[in-house]
Amino acid sequence: MNFKITDIYAGKNHNIIYGQIRDPNAVLNKEGEEKTEENKGEIIFTWGDNSCGQLGLGTSVNKVDVPTEVTTFNGINTQADPKLNKEIASISGGANSSYVLFADGELYGFGDNKCKQISLENANFYNKPYLINYSFLKENNEQIADLLTAANSILAITDKNTMILQGLIAQGQIKTNKLNYFGCNRLSFRCNVNISY
Repeated sequence: MNFKITDIYAGKNHNIIYGQIRDPNAVLNKEGEEKTEENKGEIIFTWGDNSCGQLGLGTSVNKVDVPTEVTTFNGINTQADPKLNKEIASISGGANSSYVLFADGELYGFGDNKCKQISLENANFYNKPYLINYSFLKENNEQIADLLTAANSILAITDKNTMILQGLIAQGQIKTNKLNYFGCNRLSFRCNVNISY
């Protein structure tokens, strides 16, 4: 397979890469890019520790030694066709979790959820991608524009400067009345700086 890596993330004990399959017979421009406008489809590969499902493979195997295609995005790709039918904006991860942000603002997480960093539901682990749904975003016509992750929490910013913090907030990342807050905080702020994505 001729594969061009777009981005890579190295977690505590797991790795994620994504990129595009390249046509070995394609004509390339001077920058080395294919001259075709056709999207060959992006593919995500993961490998390493999977004890919390952070590889997103839908299995309970504890370790995977070689890069393996993630084909468990419901409605976005399949095992028969691992190419994603959506554009990826970024990949990221925590200590034992992984995240994929698509260009349309949809955010998926998989792996450790003990600190509610993926979902406020009671599941401790997700071994395949789970759509992280913030209903207030749809109500306000907002979408996630960027994402930062820590060991057990995520910080997302929307295209309208709403900040979302979810997961364990025990080290004072954001001042709250609770020292060990598990859940989701929604913070709105205004900047004097023009931020564009």
